[in-house]
Amino acid sequence: MRAKIPQLKEALYGHFGAHHAFVARQIIDHIDYLDSAIGALTEEIRERLIPFESAVALVSSIPGISATTAQVIIAETGGDMSRFPTAGHLCAWAGLAPASYESAGKRKPAGS
Repeated sequence: MRAKIPQLKEALYGHFGAHHAFVARQIIDHIDYLDSAIGALTEEIRERLIPFESAVALVSSIPGISATTAQVIIAETGGDMSRFPTAGHLCAWAGLAPASYESAGKRKPAGS
C-alpha cells in the first residue's frame, strides 16, 4: 500500500484540460436551458389552471394528494367529474380499481 501513495496523490489532483472545460460548459449551459424551460412550463401550467383553482384546492385537500398531484388529476380528468357517476367509475377509468376475469375456470386478476 505504501508504494501506491504517490500514485494515489497524483490521482487526487487529476487532469482537467481544455476539452474537459468545454464539455463541462456545454453541460452547465444545457442544465441552465432546462431550468429555464421548466420555469416557462410551470408558469404556463399555472396560468391554464387558474379557472380550476377551486377544484385543485378541493382535490389537494385529500390526505396524500399534493398540489402538483391535484393539478395532474384535474388536467387528466378535465375537471368535470359529472361524467363519472361514482368514485368507483373514476377509479376504474384511472386503472386503480381491481378487477377479476375468469376464463376456463382460471381466475386472472386485472387492474391494479
